Amino acid sequence: LQAFPFDLSAGIKGGATMSGAPEVPEDSTYRVNGSQRQIDPQYFGLIGVGGGVGVSIDARVDNTVGMETGLQFSADNALGTNDINSPSGEELATWTQRQRTQAFHVPLLIKGSIPLDKVRPYLGLGFEFIFQSKSSLEYSGEETRQADRNLDEINEHNTIETSNYTAFQGTIGMEIDAGPMRIVPFEVRVGYNLAWDESFDKRIDVSNAGQNGERFTYDGQYLGHVSLYTGVYYRWDIDV
Repeated sequence: LQAFPFDLSAGIKGGATMSGAPEVPEDSTYRVNGSQRQIDPQYFGLIGVGGGVGVSIDARVDNTVGMETGLQFSADNALGTNDINSPSGEELATWTQRQRTQAFHVPLLIKGSIPLDKVRPYLGLGFEFIFQSKSSLEYSGEETRQADRNLDEINEHNTIETSNYTAFQGTIGMEIDAGPMRIVPFEVRVGYNLAWDESFDKRIDVSNAGQNGERFTYDGQYLGHVSLYTGVYYRWDIDV
C-alpha cells in the first residue's frame, strides 16, 4: 500500500488584535411602566488595539489541505468618544468610553496552502468561538453642568457583562518551511460576529426601569475582530 502523507504541527502564535463595535443608537427607546421612553444610552462606537497569544494545532494532508484549532488568550480592548452638546448644538465636552475585555478564542478552520518548496502562502475559512472571561466599562472626560447627566451617574448607571459568541473567520498568511520547524512571519485574521444585532433590546438589558437604581447592562460582545499574528510550529511528519 502507498503511504499516506500526513503532518501534525503544534506551536505558539501571538500578536496584535483589533476589536470594534458601533454605537447603540442615540434615539433608542425602551419600555417604562407600559410606555416607551426615548433616551441616548451613552454607549459609544468603539475600536481599539489589544494583544493575544496562545497555542495552535495544525493537521494537514500532503502538506496542502487540513484543519487548525487552538486556544488564544486575548485582550480585546476598545475605546470610543462622544461629543456632549448643548440643546443649541454648542460642543460642551468630549467623553471617552473604554471597554477592557479578556477572552479566550478557539478557532476551527479549514486551511489550504500552495505546496511550494520553502515559502508557502495559505488561506483559511471557518469559525472562531469567543468566550469572554472578564469585562469592564469606564467613562472619563471633562465634566459639564449643562449635560443631561454627569460622568459619575453614567459610570453608575451603565454597566457591562461578559458574553460568548461565534465569529465567521477568514485568514491569510505565509509560512516558511525550516526543516522540522514551520515559521509564520505574518498572518492576518478577520472575524465577523454572526449573532450581531444592532437593536437596543438585544445589546442592553434594563433593570429597575424608570426607578431609583435603574441600570443598563451592556452585552460586551464585539461586532468584529482583526488580528495580525506571527508564530512558530514544530512539525511531525507521519505516514499512515
